[in-house]
Amino acid sequence: MHPIAFLALALLSANTAAGSEKFGKWAVSIDIDPITDDVSTLLLSSPGEKGNSIGFECFKGEKQYTIRSNRIFSAKNTNANIDFRIDKREPGSVAGSLPTYKKIAFTDFTQAQIFLLVHQMKRGNHLYIKARSTYSDGYLADKISLQGFSKAYKRWSSVCTVK
Repeated sequence: MHPIAFLALALLSANTAAGSEKFGKWAVSIDIDPITDDVSTLLLSSPGEKGNSIGFECFKGEKQYTIRSNRIFSAKNTNANIDFRIDKREPGSVAGSLPTYKKIAFTDFTQAQIFLLVHQMKRGNHLYIKARSTYSDGYLADKISLQGFSKAYKRWSSVCTVK
């Protein structure tokens, strides 16, 4: 076989994804770059009642917490206010930004707030979210199931480490 044809065949058949695992209403995807061996992981909820998801992303040990909208939410590179509540616990609020039209990144979380949120999510049944754009009157609201979150988060955080 010609070396270039062999290389093309190898590139077409290369699998960069190590796989995806399902935990109740949550899934953990693990991708490994075949050139750099950098690992990226995504912990993603099943879509809520209105089609939005919550994502926990990790690349080279850097974590990002996001809401993924099923529609264009607002102009990208703008800000948002995010309100959330787990079951009937005390509501919380955090600032966010929109790196894309359909993704809102939680930007103003301290480690203590993240720890508390994750702790409550592990013990809860539903996460309610409402995000409002500071650019327009647009907002999104949804109810996300937490079934399987505890096991999924444990798996995700075991892979999300600094190389």
